[in-house]
Amino acid sequence: MLCCAIDPGRSGGALLALDGRAIAAACWRPHQRQGRTVYSLAYVRHTGDVHTQRGLPGAWALGTALRQQLGPVLALHGGGMLLASEAAHAGRNIQTGLRLARWGGALAAPLEQYAPHGAATWAEPSEWRKVIFRPRWWATQAAEAGAVISAKAAAAQGLPRMTKREAAKREAALVVPPQVPGLLALIDRLPAAGAEHVLDAAGVCRWRWLLDT
Repeated sequence: MLCCAIDPGRSGGALLALDGRAIAAACWRPHQRQGRTVYSLAYVRHTGDVHTQRGLPGAWALGTALRQQLGPVLALHGGGMLLASEAAHAGRNIQTGLRLARWGGALAAPLEQYAPHGAATWAEPSEWRKVIFRPRWWATQAAEAGAVISAKAAAAQGLPRMTKREAAKREAALVVPPQVPGLLALIDRLPAAGAEHVLDAAGVCRWRWLLDT
């Protein structure tokens, strides 16, 4: 069974896996063209060259470009796949959270025709990390780097503070590749800035895969 997962930020990534093994990956980033924001998408399969599309105007266009790239693979394996995406986390800024949610929905929508029941499965960051990361991963990453997670402890002990975001990046780089064979070979062929997003997408992909096994 194929499984596709998305880290749907404005700089983001996606991973396609077959029976748990990574076979294709993509990442994208915004840039300015003639005074407006457009997006560049880089896509690579485990066989074949890296393909780049530039000037994509937004989330729907990114999702459509991903669908076009995945089409031949889906046709080869029966035309269907599991689809999962990380959900937007609202945090303290509700308006930002709503904008990110709309963006993620528009990005996933072109791919949903291939998903069971025509819908993606959405995972909160804490939901997939609980399954994929180690217990107490934030504190563990900080301890391994000689840091702490509490601002109060950092001031009292004179140690650097590790943010949750930094800890999550480090933990994903450590624990996700061993769980998704073939992942690092794909990441090495994509732009370096996309690595953290493909790693998160791979974590979501592994989480979604485990739901059905």
